[in-house]
Amino acid sequence: MQNGKMAMNFSVVYGQRAFDFIVWGFFFHLMGQVVSTVTRIDILQAFVCTIGWYFIIKGFIMVRRLGFHTLPGTCYRGLFILYLMVCMVMIVRGYLIDYRYQWKSWLGMINFHLFAPTYILPYLMPLIAFIPCQYYNLRTFIKCSVIVACISIVLLTVSFGDIRYASNMSLMGYDGFNATGSTLAHIYIPVGFAVLCRKYVSNKVWLINSVGLLLTLLVYAVAARRGSTVITACLFLFNIYFYVKSKSRVGKIIAVVLSLIVICCAAYFFITSDLFAYIQHRGMTDNRSAIDDALLSQMSDWELIFGKGLNGRYYLPLLQNDYLGGWRYGSETGFYNIVLKGGYLMAILYIVLLAYPALIGIFKSNNTLCKALGFYIILSLIELYPFGWLSFNLKFLIIWMGVALCLNRNVRNMSDRQIYKYYF
Repeated sequence: MQNGKMAMNFSVVYGQRAFDFIVWGFFFHLMGQVVSTVTRIDILQAFVCTIGWYFIIKGFIMVRRLGFHTLPGTCYRGLFILYLMVCMVMIVRGYLIDYRYQWKSWLGMINFHLFAPTYILPYLMPLIAFIPCQYYNLRTFIKCSVIVACISIVLLTVSFGDIRYASNMSLMGYDGFNATGSTLAHIYIPVGFAVLCRKYVSNKVWLINSVGLLLTLLVYAVAARRGSTVITACLFLFNIYFYVKSKSRVGKIIAVVLSLIVICCAAYFFITSDLFAYIQHRGMTDNRSAIDDALLSQMSDWELIFGKGLNGRYYLPLLQNDYLGGWRYGSETGFYNIVLKGGYLMAILYIVLLAYPALIGIFKSNNTLCKALGFYIILSLIELYPFGWLSFNLKFLIIWMGVALCLNRNVRNMSDRQIYKYYF
């Protein structure tokens, strides 16, 4: 019996070490995006992302030696397998086309398949849910979040003058400045879940991540990225909620008062400061409906159900000197981007697969981690309206981890003390 217990402990330690490799792999993929954003040198991005692939593959090979597991619940497991089959068919159909692919060269093809986070790789992310929950841990993720938060804080602070200038130029009607700032703000978002882990991390870790999130929110608002601003603001409000929840009875009262003061001051600053003139000018302007209408109007009834495949496209010339000749292979609206690829069938399956574990995590768990994961997953589903593209990054690593953890009755029944000991 003693030998069996030792063997079990060894497998758990080995499995968690394997999972650490996977997390570090996704971290290097994120660093590849950072390098590309800062230097605009694609070869550097490819080099850093290749390091990431080494860690990811090594981690999955280690886990494979221990064995994968199946998800609980016959009905849910069936829907999950159906979703994977739909993804596979969607990918295969994407190559059975009689028109050009999105890339212009062999190097472009390699980049799309191995390094682009929103092309084919996102549809591999559900495989994370097959890793047994006892091998998960969030220790390495928290370390990565601190590194990314520090990088984000430095880059956003140094570039803030340029971001504000671009916002003013866009307000005056000059083209070519819309993306300035938002690409830098995207850097922190993949590790944003760390702010919801106040119950399990130190004050220092939580504060660094909160500053990173707050600066990201500020830049989104200045750059007038309306959807990203709203979603990031919601994440920050969740951050405040879980911060208050982590306090004792007296501490909660103080935290609530301070939080209300901060929120009121932030709202007043947003309304009165000229920093946010551009986003106030854009207001509720609808610049998506025409795109979505064009996408849907160029799909047959059969395609609306099953999509056009990975390389599905529609015609809507919006840019001059467009090397794709006016053809678009995606939609800014995340939900309709899924519909374009895999139809309403894929979109509805995706929402159901994420919503169910999120809801039971929120309402049928005894610990803050499952509740935080539930809120985070629901927020990602809401984000499908403003943008919310499926992506191969740390954010969706956490989301699919959350699916597996919230479905696991034993994890949901753990106390916060047990969660901290096992996963943090």
